[in-house]
Amino acid sequence: MKNKNCYTPIDSVKVEMFLRDTEDIFMNKLLPEKLF
Repeated sequence: MKNKNCYTPIDSVKVEMFLRDTEDIFMNKLLPEKLF
């Protein structure tokens, strides 16, 4: 990442999608293993 202060809309969309994917992976894969 070049400069954190110069976000473009495309960057924030990518970050948001990445976070959503990571959250999905966490919820789907990690949590069931811990709980069950």
